[in-house]
Amino acid sequence: KAFYGCTILRELTIPENVSQINEAAFENCTYLKELYCVPTTPPATHSNILRGTDQDLNIYIPRGTIQRYEIAEGWRDYANALIEYDYDIAK
Repeated sequence: KAFYGCTILRELTIPENVSQINEAAFENCTYLKELYCVPTTPPATHSNILRGTDQDLNIYIPRGTIQRYEIAEGWRDYANALIEYDYDIAK
């Protein structure tokens, strides 16, 4: 539960080398608006990873990976928030 209930978190980037995110890691981060998920393989996680976040949350994922994220446990629950994005290495 790394950021559970963190109300000052607005934006977060999940680095490319992350392969797993613990259950409820971002749950109740009520002001989280933008999540950049750099891994091309969706990190293993649970369905409540983002429960209680802002309803207008955007999850940016690498272009060409949307089908992987749409079927992955934990990510498929937020399929309507997924946005493919061209990542810049310098970001």
